[in-house]
Amino acid sequence: MINNSLVELKTRDDAISAGEPKTADIEINNGRVYAISGMDAIDSNGTIHINSGLVFVIGQSKLCRGFDCDINEFKIGFDAIVVSLGQITSPPTVKLLEHPACFVTRPINDKEFCLSTTGMNDNLISFKIPDFRFSDTGFRALVSIPEFKQNVSYDFSNGAIVKPKHTFHGLAIGGTVENKSVTDRHTFTKNYNEL
Repeated sequence: MINNSLVELKTRDDAISAGEPKTADIEINNGRVYAISGMDAIDSNGTIHINSGLVFVIGQSKLCRGFDCDINEFKIGFDAIVVSLGQITSPPTVKLLEHPACFVTRPINDKEFCLSTTGMNDNLISFKIPDFRFSDTGFRALVSIPEFKQNVSYDFSNGAIVKPKHTFHGLAIGGTVENKSVTDRHTFTKNYNEL
């Protein structure tokens, strides 16, 4: 359990791991977690509950994930900001999602991935895609932040100049974006979207 703590990890193997399926539970409450791993960044054979806080995780190796939760619940709470970069991402348990919107997408091949409200200059979230991922065709990003709204259109952009309010290991939250080149546009119509 991580409560109100700052956790920053860079490892060759799993960064945060809970192994026993019957008792394993990784829970984050109002923590700030950055984990970049040669394997899975956060791996639980039981459950993962991110109730609140900021979590930015990266699984670097082929077929490895930011989150790996194969057996039980993967829950993202309403107050959590979560970005996971990896070859494959275990999806949250759909019936337990509390976010207005949560999606898995294949990032565009640009070092600065940016998501903002359609036709507006307000930047909701952006991050620098690690160089080692450019040639990996299976690379995915799981993104979920409280500011997402259903039935509102969003622009996926590259080549943008981002002036963030907050930064955390290359993850930028809030602020403004300029010179964005829109590569895709999507309207979230349900809590969980696979793009």
